[in-house]
Amino acid sequence: QVNTRRALRASNGEVSLIRYDSARGHRVYERTMLFVYLMAVKKLFPTARVIIEYAVGAGLYSTIEKEPALSEADTVRIKREAKRIARADYKLERKRLDIDDAIEFFERDGQPDKVRLLQWRKFTYFDVYRHGDYMDYFYGEMAPSTGYASVFDIVFHAPGLMLIRPDEQNPDVPASFTHMPN
Repeated sequence: QVNTRRALRASNGEVSLIRYDSARGHRVYERTMLFVYLMAVKKLFPTARVIIEYAVGAGLYSTIEKEPALSEADTVRIKREAKRIARADYKLERKRLDIDDAIEFFERDGQPDKVRLLQWRKFTYFDVYRHGDYMDYFYGEMAPSTGYASVFDIVFHAPGLMLIRPDEQNPDVPASFTHMPN
């Protein structure tokens, strides 16, 4: 309630909804969906390293470095855990960290790409999102909780997997996965 009042004051009383059918809505949804996915992988495979490779069609292709290598059975487990996290509707907390604390966290977490990024940052702070023990950086705003990103699919696509966003025409269902080898 305090945050709502503060937001209303900051916006001079103007409130606008972020909808999925807008570019901004797509970005907020995708970041929240990624948080849910990454949180699920971290819970199931604490030492695994996830690399978001590229977007293709309605999906994001990622690889997961772990031993043994990612399997179709692992993908089923990841999807089940991600769906559970979305249903749990966990609150996502935005937290501001001192830049040195953020660097230390991402070094311990085995994310050298984020450490390199932070070493060049001009500001003395860094904003992350977290729930419980899981914390990560996403460039931009996210939904208030994991339940907002409940429509997705996860499909094994060796050697990685595809995280499928909602269908453009019917955002209540995941888009169909289309194999695009090129």
